[in-house]
Amino acid sequence: MRHSRTKTSVCAVSRILLDFALSLCVASWPIVAAVAQSAEQASPQTNPAPATPPTPQDTQPQNARPPGGKPIDQVNITARREIERRTLDHVVIPKFVESHAAAGGKYDQVARWGIYICPTVVGLDEKYAALVAARITEIAASIGAPTAKDSNCNPNVEILFTSEPQAVLDYIAKNNEDMLGYHYKGQLKKLATFNHLVQTWYATASRNGEGIALLDTARDPSNGGLHHNITNQPRSRLKAAFSSEFVNVLVIVDADNVGDHSLKSITDYIALLTLTRTTSLDVCNELPSILDLLSSGCGQRAKPTSITDADIAYLKALYSSDMQSLLNLQKGEMHDRMLKQISGH
Repeated sequence: MRHSRTKTSVCAVSRILLDFALSLCVASWPIVAAVAQSAEQASPQTNPAPATPPTPQDTQPQNARPPGGKPIDQVNITARREIERRTLDHVVIPKFVESHAAAGGKYDQVARWGIYICPTVVGLDEKYAALVAARITEIAASIGAPTAKDSNCNPNVEILFTSEPQAVLDYIAKNNEDMLGYHYKGQLKKLATFNHLVQTWYATASRNGEGIALLDTARDPSNGGLHHNITNQPRSRLKAAFSSEFVNVLVIVDADNVGDHSLKSITDYIALLTLTRTTSLDVCNELPSILDLLSSGCGQRAKPTSITDADIAYLKALYSSDMQSLLNLQKGEMHDRMLKQISGH
């Protein structure tokens, strides 16, 4: 019950945030224009017709299921032919898992969704917003994450396309800093600084063996926070006393500066960040990832324009692993499951 009330509080304030964001968010015309342009270029005509908005098919990422095509979740990584299994096992996959599975929250655990995911999008035309939300839900369902069956679900993933990202963050830091995730007061200024084209913040809860989950917060109860300690639960050498779960994910997109990328690419980028918490947005692994799209660490290397097979293999591993294991065992199991999917055995 306590967890239910805590989650409701986060969601209630997130609705206030969305109302505020509406006054700051603008339709991302550079993105929409890029999508329309890519669709037009894909079908050249002798007598060009006037530009029209992209269809849902135009805005689907390249690895989405076309009629008669391959399913989104099929793992068939071309790179595996060029990488020895031993190198995959001992070097490539460990680095990939380490960069994609950041520990955090009150007890420094890898987190994933335990409740249904319900995305809402602000700052885009209604049609495009619906496409973004649908694509994120599609990817989530394909890798085994819980998704809402009712389209009128309570939003717990807020995706804001805005020309004033820092103003949005300032508002959140002032009115509901718990939406920015577990932190101490001295960390708030750095946490509430927008310094990438797309950034994500995770509110998490810790769930004990009895199924009780409480919002992770370091704030004192007198200031609206909650003190809780569930680490006195029985603990073995292999099992933690709790698991970490996302209860709210906030995504802010700098709408004025992502126009070089199509909406379909930005959507897949957001989808990955919605489903897992990464250690950095500027890493560049040997296996390609949609994270490469905006990473400063990939140099001139060709960058994926949609979520990759390696990303899907990792996410499937994350959402099928035992999240109540100790941190090193969590990552070890994710590594083994990802290796099996990529190598085929």
